[in-house]
Amino acid sequence: MSDNGHKVVELPETLTVRHLAELLHVSPIEVIKQLMANGVMANINQQIDFDTAAVITQELGFEARLHKEEHEAPAAEAEAPAWRRALEGEDATQLTPRPPVVTILGHVDHGKTSLLDAIRSTDVAGGEAGGITQHIGAYQVLHKDRLITFLDTPGHAAFTAMRARGAQVTDIVILVVAADDGVMPQTREAYAHAKAASVPIVVALNKVDKPNANPDRVKQQLAELGLTPDDWGGDTMVVPVSAKKRTGIEDLLEAILLTADNTRILANPAGRVIGSVIEAELDHAKGPISTLLVQNGTVHVGDVLVAGTAHGKIRAMFDYRGQPIQAATPSMPATVLGLGLLYAETGNITENDIMLASASSAIVIGFNVQVDHVAQRAAESEHVSIRQYDIIYRLTEDVEKALKGLLGPEKREVVIGRAEVRAVFSTSRMGKVAGCYVREGELRRNARIRVMRGSQKLFEGEVASLRHEKDDVREIRQGFECGAAVKGFEGFQVGDLLECIVTETVQA
Repeated sequence: MSDNGHKVVELPETLTVRHLAELLHVSPIEVIKQLMANGVMANINQQIDFDTAAVITQELGFEARLHKEEHEAPAAEAEAPAWRRALEGEDATQLTPRPPVVTILGHVDHGKTSLLDAIRSTDVAGGEAGGITQHIGAYQVLHKDRLITFLDTPGHAAFTAMRARGAQVTDIVILVVAADDGVMPQTREAYAHAKAASVPIVVALNKVDKPNANPDRVKQQLAELGLTPDDWGGDTMVVPVSAKKRTGIEDLLEAILLTADNTRILANPAGRVIGSVIEAELDHAKGPISTLLVQNGTVHVGDVLVAGTAHGKIRAMFDYRGQPIQAATPSMPATVLGLGLLYAETGNITENDIMLASASSAIVIGFNVQVDHVAQRAAESEHVSIRQYDIIYRLTEDVEKALKGLLGPEKREVVIGRAEVRAVFSTSRMGKVAGCYVREGELRRNARIRVMRGSQKLFEGEVASLRHEKDDVREIRQGFECGAAVKGFEGFQVGDLLECIVTETVQA
């Protein structure tokens, strides 16, 4: 059926991927692709809830509504936001304000995308909008020397699908309402989700420049909905804007910061790391790519991540402009490389495996399993490659060869020897020199020395001199004595431990 020119489909509280595809008259693969684009891994027979189905429905050109018998059911109260739960147990003296994370919601055609574009072009942190070299699901804006993080996703994708998975990331919701159209069904739905999640709302009254705009009528509708404007004595900030003419944007950013100040959005950059995956994709050259939003703590390159059933070590990290970074702090969106292979389970290869592989442009690998007839036909139809093995080392060799094409060389520090300081000498040429006994490994002339006193690191620097008896040597091995000088350090004491460090390049 249709409503105001839009195709409307009624959905139950839960349904399978296959059922949703049938209701929308599209291929299940298309539904799976849309789910994966929103960070949801689901097979063809898996149950999904209404919120998740509504996201997919909207992106495929429909408007979703709950079945009439269930439409009036009150929204369930959500648990505390993830960022608030992350603060439990943190040292209160270490908590500092972090940039608010904002999602823009509203009825279709009320200007959500246009408003995001207007905000992006007004002031993108670190440079103008033209400096963005790649699109990820979030970006940051600088207003009065303060950052604001916007989730740049269509419709309710950033909000309802994540809340359905218990991973709410939004601090503030911008509810966009067109001044010429007023409160509509999706406006009410967006408000219900924000209210259930206890997220503060700022209303952007868009299209105020249109001749038929009627702001007072819309404010009356908002008050009836439960959002009484602040200029009517309520506590909801309603900001008139025109995304088309780029007016009112500064006022909207100011309203966001005022709301953030009242909400006290805090984090401990040095605390326990918690965050959410806001989108993921499979790149043919780089492998699985995930966009993270850090909510507490700091993520560094080299850290090990666990996200649902996926895990891996961060090999590289980029900001929303595509620039390499070494660390991501609270509220900072970052794209990471390193989360592991796409899907794995025991059993024969099925149609669902082929569907997932087709949706993600992947191959299917089987070890000592069969391919059923339905899966074989689906693979031929969808041009999915199936590789079967009965010898495990051949499987691992092929996978290793494929992965080596994705990985660059890795540099790492290696301790190759340790020596104990047994005496300290003064020399006219080198200053203080440590008389050492090599307890393990070796000391090298072209290496670095880390001076340890108990568990405390005192200094790390280059070897200035390495002598055995009266001879300069390039290396000294375990069981021998030597004299060692370190550039920039003379504070040796008997009992100190010298660790010899070299940097090795390890090929993928």
